[in-house]
Amino acid sequence: MPFSAARLEEILRVAERSPDEAANVAELTVIKTGSFANKAPEPREVVHVVVWNMERGRALDEWVGIDAIRRADLLILCEVDDGMARSGNVNVPEELAKRLGMHYAFAPNFFELTRGTRRERRATRALQNRVGLHGNAILSRWPLAELRRVPLPVKFDWFKDYERRIGTRVGLVANVELANGPMTVVSLHLEAFATPKERAEQMRALLRAIPDRPERAIIGGDFNTLGIRPTWLAGLKRCARQLRMKKRPIESSVGDEPLFDEVRRSGFSWDRANANVATWRFPRLVSAFEAKLDWAFVRGIEIVPASASVVPAIANGSRSSKRLSDHDGLCLTIACA
Repeated sequence: MPFSAARLEEILRVAERSPDEAANVAELTVIKTGSFANKAPEPREVVHVVVWNMERGRALDEWVGIDAIRRADLLILCEVDDGMARSGNVNVPEELAKRLGMHYAFAPNFFELTRGTRRERRATRALQNRVGLHGNAILSRWPLAELRRVPLPVKFDWFKDYERRIGTRVGLVANVELANGPMTVVSLHLEAFATPKERAEQMRALLRAIPDRPERAIIGGDFNTLGIRPTWLAGLKRCARQLRMKKRPIESSVGDEPLFDEVRRSGFSWDRANANVATWRFPRLVSAFEAKLDWAFVRGIEIVPASASVVPAIANGSRSSKRLSDHDGLCLTIACA
């Protein structure tokens, strides 16, 4: 646990009064890092990038069984756990980096006061969280330099939700030195329970924190581009609309989310870096409701034509069709020559 019992009591009192103040306590600003790369990568003409919301990061043996994960040079990850009972009480990004032989950085979004959702609590009834952190990560074949955690404006009070937690969505920013020069890499997770306008405010805060140099930059993550603030009524309306527009997930997202205007004004684009395919499905209840929530935005980067694709969250060769996450992975290839 990152807090002593006395400190936790103090922070809980702060959270009752001000979720913004509690979201930025010093204990949540620490970026965890590690290096398990045995040697520097050979110069290469392309860099394989994977963007994935891992939904906790359970079953790491199956995650490393996915070809795209094993081939990746850069992994831009959201919703990974550190010391949560639901994911085996391990530091998920650290364990994944060990298995893949990569450098890693992890920035907490939240300190979890419970073991997660109601379903997760039932499954871990006899266990406790060893640490209780949940956040974003970057894994890289190259060392990660100039690491920064960018806290985003609080747009939903998770402390008062049934899944009680303290913190806020963040962007994790790093620099990597490729064969043809430096590049900024960002792992970003925007608030699901926010309006499109509020997500645009969060995106604007992140963009202000990204330096103009190096010019080359990639922002990847789960931007929750549903075009609504989720409620049951809004969700049903969105589902009906999505069924009518099933073949057009990119077009249906861009017009409803002003964050794309913020991105474009900052010199980023998304055309070649994304496949026009949904990356998320509503779990269990409404299988027809799907959306493109996961994106890569690039600036000053050449994307290999037709390299963007979406990979299902199912281990290669798995005998089970059980999904590892409610999000599929976005893959793209950067030209470095």
